[in-house]
Amino acid sequence: MRGGVVPVGARRKLGRVRKAAKLTRWPNNGLRHSFASYRLAAIHDAPRVSVDLGHTSPQMLYSTYRELVLPTEAERYWKIEPTDIANVVAFSANV
Repeated sequence: MRGGVVPVGARRKLGRVRKAAKLTRWPNNGLRHSFASYRLAAIHDAPRVSVDLGHTSPQMLYSTYRELVLPTEAERYWKIEPTDIANVVAFSANV
């Protein structure tokens, strides 16, 4: 596979979305932190989430990325999906 993972102009687009949502603060690596916290709450498997993040042990997960998220909140988070799927690109788990 070749090519970029992040689309061209992603930071600018994220800025527009942030402004439209009236978010005054956007932490560095906010999406990564959210993924780690909600994934851990959903699957309760720190070693697996650590691997997903590219860490060699769960220690980094617990010290840096984990926020307290309830399993019910994680379930809602992972059900978020776009209302208009015309421009959504499907990804396959078969890499």
